[in-house]
Amino acid sequence: MAKRKNDIETVLSQLDQLADAPPNEETWFALRRGFMSKHGVAVGKAAKIAAKLEWKDGIPDMLKAYERLSHNGANVDPGCIGKANIIKALRRLKAYEPTTYIRGIRYKQFEAVWGGKEDRAAQLRAECAVALAETGYADALLYIADLLADPETEARAGAAQALSCFSGATPIALLRLRALSGELNVRVLEEIFSVLFALSGPPNNSEEEDETVRFVAQFLESSDIDVVSVAAITLGSSRRLLAFNALREFAENSLDEERQRIAFEAIALLRLPEAFDYVVETISRGSEVEARLAEQAMSIYRDDERLWERVETARADRKGEDGLSFLFDD
Repeated sequence: MAKRKNDIETVLSQLDQLADAPPNEETWFALRRGFMSKHGVAVGKAAKIAAKLEWKDGIPDMLKAYERLSHNGANVDPGCIGKANIIKALRRLKAYEPTTYIRGIRYKQFEAVWGGKEDRAAQLRAECAVALAETGYADALLYIADLLADPETEARAGAAQALSCFSGATPIALLRLRALSGELNVRVLEEIFSVLFALSGPPNNSEEEDETVRFVAQFLESSDIDVVSVAAITLGSSRRLLAFNALREFAENSLDEERQRIAFEAIALLRLPEAFDYVVETISRGSEVEARLAEQAMSIYRDDERLWERVETARADRKGEDGLSFLFDD
């Protein structure tokens, strides 16, 4: 085992020396040797270097290495490190290899873990989904749609990300269906919500904007506080006025402190004049709990002298009090 580890370290050390090597035949020869390594991690490093050097002539060698690592993958490429880096390199080199990407979307690699086996190819499937989407392959949506139902989180998130490469109603419909089909993983929901806003583009009219905001805003009613949080933060990151309206309603209708905290933090993220006015007004005239949460939400702007001056003025303006002893008092 020690000898095997030393072998890997030697190969990786040799490859490290190629990172800044001149693009010449000697470098290409050394990279080809890297692609022939029996260690997936070494093959992956060679692929990263080839992509950095924009060596398109190395694509056939990468494809051969990918095929080899796909057989008995758990032993030759644990964690799919080599295969995933090859796909990333192919993407960077803009290689049109839809067959390889489709096979990768369907690829699973079960490896032994404590108490059983675990599929370690989820990230590879995600990379292949994005790679296939970027090729413009005619039937790409069919394969990416299947991946939205993958049991692994990273694969579903990758499928959602891949859908950002398309336009029209179909990718939007697929994302909405996934979100409404019991998806509770916040990593996947975060990707879905972000892509939905990206696909909706800059709002051309209130009706278009309202539909995207309306869909995400319904998740503010979830019983899962993590789902509520990701929906609120996505709305806050959208910088849309109708998102402010939805978040303000959420803040005013929330009865527990945790949901109010999430609401104010999301509103502060909007960076809209209307949002800042609302939060500052809450500090000045809201209940003590609301004012404290609103001030905490504005703390991300403490280095903005103009905004923080408004916060301090609002604290001082509270009727019947000489300012509040909040978290950020000096």
